[in-house]
Amino acid sequence: FTGGSVLALDLSDLPLDGSDVLVHEVAASALALDGFPGEIQIIPERDLLIVSDRLSEDARERVGFDDIFFVDISDPDKLTYAGVGPDGATSLTLMSDPDVIAYDAASGLAFIENFTSHTISVVDVLSDPIDVFDAVDREFVSPGRVFDVDSSGSRVDIATLEVYDTQLAVDQDWSLV
Repeated sequence: FTGGSVLALDLSDLPLDGSDVLVHEVAASALALDGFPGEIQIIPERDLLIVSDRLSEDARERVGFDDIFFVDISDPDKLTYAGVGPDGATSLTLMSDPDVIAYDAASGLAFIENFTSHTISVVDVLSDPIDVFDAVDREFVSPGRVFDVDSSGSRVDIATLEVYDTQLAVDQDWSLV
């Protein structure tokens, strides 16, 4: 095998009485993928299908960057790659072995479990272009300076640390279902 595919079936013409239907009698559209599909997620707001690419080709170690593919499903009779990634790309590179995809329609974010690298990629699927969302803004502790005026070797211990902008604090209660 060199890859997998996504298949769309038109089930609207199928009889609901349980009678047999032969495969060649079902209208179908297929799109060959450059990799091996894992999980799929429909993004109805964009007529888009996100397909994770499982298992790094020729992987001999834990790290190998893999992709998610974007498939245009606006015409189910003719599936095509969707150029909605950065610079019109039809895929987006994540960490090792992206698999489970959880989509939150309220925020427009897809949370993608990277199986082998033990990470979660957050992708903004409603942005244009679709890209990885930096879930942690790069907050920093202001560069305070301490001077050891008497050269006694004094050290500073931080007694308290406050978060002034709580919107930039990461919610540590993550779960994928």
